[in-house]
Amino acid sequence: MTFSKEIRDCTVADIVSVCVIENLSFEKPYTPEIFLDLLRRFPEGFRIMENDGQLIAYCVISPFRKYNARESIIINSIAVKPEFRKQGLGSELLRDAIKIARKKGAPSVFLQVAVENHKARNLYTKFGFSSTNKLLKNYYGPARNAIEMELVL
Repeated sequence: MTFSKEIRDCTVADIVSVCVIENLSFEKPYTPEIFLDLLRRFPEGFRIMENDGQLIAYCVISPFRKYNARESIIINSIAVKPEFRKQGLGSELLRDAIKIARKKGAPSVFLQVAVENHKARNLYTKFGFSSTNKLLKNYYGPARNAIEMELVL
């Protein structure tokens, strides 16, 4: 598949398409209101990927305080439209998110991932994330635990 992909900042007009991808990707998807709030609070951290004008992936990051006074970055959500997966697009968005975190001077990037989501965990590990050994019980619903991972910048 050939791409003419572009990563750019998300706009309010993109939220409906972001929600389509979110709903296709997660059992408990974020609502449009959550995405609008994330966009309002940290617009430079809400990035989308388009292919020929079609929104095919997104990544949302935001600042938060963890362990110290400096603001770290958390990856709130990252997803690729199902028919565009396994082509390195998630990696491109993850690289972009890490670049933004570095530019902001964040000491680290955090995320939560389902314990059983080995593909995502392997991707994050390839980028240098490691487990903080924090288990988040029932994070994704009953008996659906998450682990916290961190990339020290």
